[in-house]
Amino acid sequence: MKSLSIFILVLASLVVSCSNKTDDSNEVQTNLQDYFFPSDSLDPYIYVYAEEGNPLDEKIYRIYKLITPDKEQLIVERYNSNFRITEGYTYDLKDDLEVYDHMVVDAQGEKRKAKLTKASWFPVNDSEPSVFISDFPAHIDSLVGVYKSEKKVVGRNNYEIFNSKTEAVELKDEVTLSFVNPTTKNGSSNSLVFHRVYAKGFGLTEWFTEDKKIHYKLKRILSNDWWKEHAQGPSVKGFLE
Repeated sequence: MKSLSIFILVLASLVVSCSNKTDDSNEVQTNLQDYFFPSDSLDPYIYVYAEEGNPLDEKIYRIYKLITPDKEQLIVERYNSNFRITEGYTYDLKDDLEVYDHMVVDAQGEKRKAKLTKASWFPVNDSEPSVFISDFPAHIDSLVGVYKSEKKVVGRNNYEIFNSKTEAVELKDEVTLSFVNPTTKNGSSNSLVFHRVYAKGFGLTEWFTEDKKIHYKLKRILSNDWWKEHAQGPSVKGFLE
């Protein structure tokens, strides 16, 4: 009888141990927001990415946190190498990084608010993909641009950037950019598959196509003082990036 009691106690401890391991595993899978851009600073910071095959081809992100009475948001503004804004995203930090607002710049350099059909920008865990769909005025007045991005986790690994070692997730991003005439329903589409690497504590550190013909990598992190000294007014260059 004593042996049976000991066996039951051992079995119970194993069940608890297995349960804890499952919880830990789920915790790992649901902490993907930790891999997004840092959101602990109200003062903007600047990420400069360069094309590996053409270092003069740069993409610039200006990132800052915005707190209102009812929301806590992260703003990511995108600029080309001439410091001209191309678009901006406002993410809801309290709602799984859902896109609250998407701004694009039209052919005349005017900022336009896009219409969101799907607002999920970043996967919430390893098994559920995110789907983002936005439409906006195109470069030709009669057309509407439709941007669709579907991301899913395809890998986790150790990562080194700026002499720091951290963890990273790799997302496969299936991107489609379409231009449609809303009256005739005629249009054209262009699709690309990107791999995007998000490093814990840094956010997006690089993205590339599967053939590496497009490959941007984070090269510098700069202060807002640098931005105030160098940045210029808005225009537009490219969207599918």
